[in-house]
Amino acid sequence: MVTVPTNGRYEPGSGPVLLLIHGAGGNHESFARLWPFLPENPRWAVDLPGRGDGPAEPCGTAAEAAQWVMRMCEEHDFDSVCIAGHSFGGAVALECALQFPERMIGLVLLATGARLRLHPALMAMLQDAASRDQHAPTPDGLWQDQTPQAVIDASEAAGHTVSPQTRLSDWQAADRFDRMEEIAAIQIPTLILGGHKDQLTPPKYSQYLADQIANTTHIQLANDGHLFPIENPGQTGTLIRRFMDELKSG
Repeated sequence: MVTVPTNGRYEPGSGPVLLLIHGAGGNHESFARLWPFLPENPRWAVDLPGRGDGPAEPCGTAAEAAQWVMRMCEEHDFDSVCIAGHSFGGAVALECALQFPERMIGLVLLATGARLRLHPALMAMLQDAASRDQHAPTPDGLWQDQTPQAVIDASEAAGHTVSPQTRLSDWQAADRFDRMEEIAAIQIPTLILGGHKDQLTPPKYSQYLADQIANTTHIQLANDGHLFPIENPGQTGTLIRRFMDELKSG
């Protein structure tokens, strides 16, 4: 019997569950602007460990986070899910697809890659901020110039509810992630969305995913950067909705 999740944000609906996994240092609020544009499936934006009502300690790797996500699905009797992940959440989604393909009907990869190495200067900035229990400044180029300041402020305020130590742990897990040699084994229908102006996971990242994973739809969003699920939620949600409709009809 399906039980209603209390972790993150959940809304019932019809069809397979769409499970959303936020990026490094984020939480379920990362999908707040995208939420109204998503399909009417059951929707669940989880909070990974280290935030919200989940376990206090963050996961040390994307693989550990994937195992936790799938334990949560089992706990709530979600037998067949489409998992969507943004950035580090995409790494977790890829791990779910590699470790638990029998539990998934679809995979949505948003501004992510098969490997997520961080620039040493960015890692040093995050480590320094965490050592002082402060939030690191937003990296240059993460937001697009045309993004309203109110959107930026609301998103960053939500991110600041996550401790600097958890944010650092997430980024360290992202930096460790490397599945470039394994992802060709994924056979699950996959939607890959990338931002043409993304400086953190540039277009070659999503192109590599599309080249390696056989059953894919790959779309580059011409005017978008790394945070297109927040900055361009309408188009992002429409593309996810179309993909979910194709999964139903298939």
